Amino acid sequence: KQIETQEESSFTNKQTKTVKLRWREINTQKINEKSFWQELKNAKEQSQEVDSDDQENLMAGIKLNLINISKLDEAFEDKSKENEGTTGKGKGYGKNSNQQNIIKVFDDRRSRAIDIARNRLPKAEAIKAAIQKMDSRALPKDSIQILVNLLPSAEELELIREKKHDAPRGAVLREAEQFIESISAIPDVQAWLKLWDFKLDFEDQVKKVADPLTDLKDAIHELQTSKLFRQILVILLEIGSYLNEKNVKAIELSFLSRVAEIKDTNKRQTLLYHIVSIIIENNLFPDHDLYSEFASVSRSARTDFKEMDRSLEMLEKKCKLSWDMIREISKSVCSNIKARDTLTDFV
Repeated sequence: KQIETQEESSFTNKQTKTVKLRWREINTQKINEKSFWQELKNAKEQSQEVDSDDQENLMAGIKLNLINISKLDEAFEDKSKENEGTTGKGKGYGKNSNQQNIIKVFDDRRSRAIDIARNRLPKAEAIKAAIQKMDSRALPKDSIQILVNLLPSAEELELIREKKHDAPRGAVLREAEQFIESISAIPDVQAWLKLWDFKLDFEDQVKKVADPLTDLKDAIHELQTSKLFRQILVILLEIGSYLNEKNVKAIELSFLSRVAEIKDTNKRQTLLYHIVSIIIENNLFPDHDLYSEFASVSRSARTDFKEMDRSLEMLEKKCKLSWDMIREISKSVCSNIKARDTLTDFV
């Protein structure tokens, strides 16, 4: 405390008003004992008890009390007229007087997200031209998706209008808000972007649904035409009929998932082992290979059909929404009729 009092007293005698650094102090109670800050505190305490010649050796060569106060006063003097008689508002530090004329609408998180996205996108005017021409070279697919995610809500746009209306004369929107306002000024921008994004993504979305369905169709054909598979079913039916002492004519194919689990009571061999043994002993269909014959069956077995069904529902939903967006675009004046017709034909 004595050290802190001495340091503070030197500040009270300060003749020159300097700008302030807007850093955040750490609560001394939260400082780890092994941290640099604690070592520095200890070094300052020790420096009061040792000769000045020994201070060079404190903290592995770290030196203390090296600042030149007169040079700092000269270098960091607060020269702003607006802030005379106040503290912490020097030029380059804290709040610049110009910031009072900046209109902020979005919170810091939303503003940062927009700024990060802006660095990956063309200028607003280039975006407008790319949308109107549907130029995928100027605005590739990933950029379109970024823009779709950046599109403001009606509430945000209304808030921007209100803030501009209530702002003092000369006030301007922050860059993040300016960018969003510029993008939103493009006629039917939401409909254009979502339709364009849907068109570019359509083939991939269809592929996610079509490929599993094609595999399923082929898998059914493989099951129906495989002689080896039919032979396995016959052997399985005969084994089961004998074990159950009942002449069974048909079983649910879901039972096939258990043939590798059911074991005999003698050598603990699986039911599948016995089926394969019978096929090998009788040299049945030696030229056939289920692994090769059931390529589509294998792929279908790994397909999550619930997820595929959700993808199909989403695709259907987007198709229906695209009709609404086409009608929205058709109502307004379009600078690129060819691009509009292209989207209409696609839908």
